[in-house]
Amino acid sequence: MANNDFDKRMEFLKKSYDRLPTSFNPEEVLQKIEGETNKPEQKESTVRRKRTFRYKVTVLAVSVASIFLFGFITALFITEHKEKLASDEYVEKLQHDYAVEREKQRDVLKLEEDKFSKLVFVAEADRIIENIADDREQAEVNYKRALSSLRLPSDLMQVIADQSLVEDEQASIDYLDTFFEKIKSLIIVYDEILVENQQVIEDFKMDPSIDKAAVMMLSPDTFPKGLQNMIDTMSEQYIELTMNRDTGEIMVHYYAPRLAEKVKSNFHPDTRGYVILALTRTGQPIVNDFDGRAEVTDKTITLPNHDFEQQVKSLYEQFKVAHDKTIFKGYSLVYIVGVFHYANDMEDPETIYYLTHSDDMTINIQQGRDYTVEEYVADWRKGVSLFDNAQQIVFSADSVKHIVANAVSATVQVVREDGTSEDAYFIWEDSREWQLFTDWLEPLP
Repeated sequence: MANNDFDKRMEFLKKSYDRLPTSFNPEEVLQKIEGETNKPEQKESTVRRKRTFRYKVTVLAVSVASIFLFGFITALFITEHKEKLASDEYVEKLQHDYAVEREKQRDVLKLEEDKFSKLVFVAEADRIIENIADDREQAEVNYKRALSSLRLPSDLMQVIADQSLVEDEQASIDYLDTFFEKIKSLIIVYDEILVENQQVIEDFKMDPSIDKAAVMMLSPDTFPKGLQNMIDTMSEQYIELTMNRDTGEIMVHYYAPRLAEKVKSNFHPDTRGYVILALTRTGQPIVNDFDGRAEVTDKTITLPNHDFEQQVKSLYEQFKVAHDKTIFKGYSLVYIVGVFHYANDMEDPETIYYLTHSDDMTINIQQGRDYTVEEYVADWRKGVSLFDNAQQIVFSADSVKHIVANAVSATVQVVREDGTSEDAYFIWEDSREWQLFTDWLEPLP
């Protein structure tokens, strides 16, 4: 039975085989098989091509961005470089312009470079320019600061002549401080020139009764170039030569010319007394070209002193004629005290009156009003001399004090042998003169 089933199956297979198509192509079958086999590889290739395309696009984009960024950075660098070159050129121009202005100022003073560079305000201007800054805006600010520092006293006077600081007391004080600091700086350099020419000045012989300093100021082409240039230009900066009446020494001093009087009204009214303080701080005398002012530098006279006594007597004789305080120009306040003492000894109340009074100033506080000369003479009595048993007469510029808006006081101290002392007081106000405040002495017993 098993054999019969086998035979039937074989015959069925044969019949099935006979029904297969006779056009079978083995190559076509192989191609199909290969095609089926290769389908996953085609997908992978497509993905690979897509990935390759994306990669190329990314690389291209990065390349383009890099080129653009490089171009931008290059352009920015070139622009910054051009701007820096332009800024450097501008700074160089400012430095060049400063050098031109600096030379103009030196020509005004006719100073050699070694002297000019010693001026404090010039050295400060040079320092500012040396550190002017690379930034264009800051460089311009520093340039203007340097030019401001470079200005001379004459420049400051011209500037204030065209503006007003009447409403600003602090600005007035600051301006005056700057002015006097420049004056002080010039005087230091001028003193150096005097020392260098000391022998020449000593050889310039004059009669002792003649003001040698005044003659020197009016003697063109007489002295060596450095000294002559100083004399030719110093008055424009409100500085002049004066002669010490005691020693005959020629000195450099500040003086207040008419121009200064004209611009006085442009400062705050409470700063006029400050001017006197500023002058004493620089160690300069208060001198003027239209009224006399006593010197306010330190002075000590040891008594007895024959020369002092003779000078006091001479000044008394001159003053009693016309009561003209200009005779005290260049003399210390101790000489005014000396004349006061001598007038008391001579029982001359009229001379004392004019030493201690002025037309526009009430200083007789004891009586509460300003005396007429007739009233003063009628009431006057000879007093105890200030110089009785006196050992020294001393004036110190440190005694000058700003007391009220437009007034300054000063003190001359008379030191006695027993160590006690008595003070003689002075006051300066709008009268533009030092007035002796001590106008009454202790009556004689």
